[in-house]
Amino acid sequence: MPSSLHEGLVRLFQDHPGLAAILLRDVLTIELPSYRGVRNDSSSFSELQPPEYRADVFNILDGDDKPVMAIIVEVQLAIKERKRRSWLGYTATSVAQLDCDACVLVVTPDQSVARWAKQPLEFGLGSVFRPLVIGPEEMPAITDANQAKADPYLAVLSAVAHGHDADAQTAVSVASAARDAVRQLPDDVVYFDLIKSSLSEAARKAFEMLPETYQFQDEALRKSFDKGAMQTKASSILCVLATRNVTLSSEQQQHITTCADSAQLDLWLARAAVATSAADVFGDE
Repeated sequence: MPSSLHEGLVRLFQDHPGLAAILLRDVLTIELPSYRGVRNDSSSFSELQPPEYRADVFNILDGDDKPVMAIIVEVQLAIKERKRRSWLGYTATSVAQLDCDACVLVVTPDQSVARWAKQPLEFGLGSVFRPLVIGPEEMPAITDANQAKADPYLAVLSAVAHGHDADAQTAVSVASAARDAVRQLPDDVVYFDLIKSSLSEAARKAFEMLPETYQFQDEALRKSFDKGAMQTKASSILCVLATRNVTLSSEQQQHITTCADSAQLDLWLARAAVATSAADVFGDE
């Protein structure tokens, strides 16, 4: 899976610090200590310098006068055996430095990775470490519009987890609910892209047909999708031209990125595929 998926999921937990606690409580049904707030933090790993000891997201649940729990979130897209011992290091360091309970929450959209991550890690003389894992089987498929709107970040995570379900219709339904929900977020286009990129080919084709047939609840949602589509086309044009070593001036780049005419962008993209210069793209403009 592409690194952009990893970055998108990490951002999801960074933008919603309470998401990991919600997953532990509501999905894995783990009883959490009473806390008054959740914050992102990285200082507790300041002594762990190697790259393999850099957690994706580190949440601290604060009590009245001290931390009551640390949640280390690891987005895992592939099986990497060395990572399992780093999870053990995260937990031990958190407990020692914060003087509170700590856990590792592994989040993955791949069920085979989830099965691997759940395996207990033996260390020392008979001690066993077990990370907590959220994979497609654990993550509920959120298809209800009201439930998705109640927590759009959770809805996005559900869409990512179920994007490759064998039942493409389920994947599309979850993605549609998430898409509808994230319109209330300031970075809605970013999450639209994350939702779409997580779908299987069959589900993506069905999902891409929705803007033409789906009855949007208001004009704001349609505008958000139009904005995302324009940005995607503009990025594709710039990427194709860069691959073909065609240099654009800053004004020409801005002309592309600020264009709101879908047909014009399509024309530029077709020209970019065979262009050898900027003039080939813009013609007599």
